Amino acid sequence: MEAPHLLPRSVMIDVQLRVAVQEAIWSGEITQAELARRTGLSPATISRFLKGERAPSFEAIDKLLDALQLECVIRPRRKRKDD
Repeated sequence: MEAPHLLPRSVMIDVQLRVAVQEAIWSGEITQAELARRTGLSPATISRFLKGERAPSFEAIDKLLDALQLECVIRPRRKRKDD
């Protein structure tokens, strides 16, 4: 796998969100079933996302962020060595 800073942005967002959702589930903050209920996404969709089999749409990302009371932060890009 490439270094995280070299991955496409969409993959980085997908991975970071997946980790946040997994941490919420593992900590007992929410169950997969409750997350599906809060987001309106099917349990199968949640499961495929958590397994890395499916990337969420922007609408699904928004629903996941809302359900977990998270926000997406956009900040200026860091300079890369090759810039």
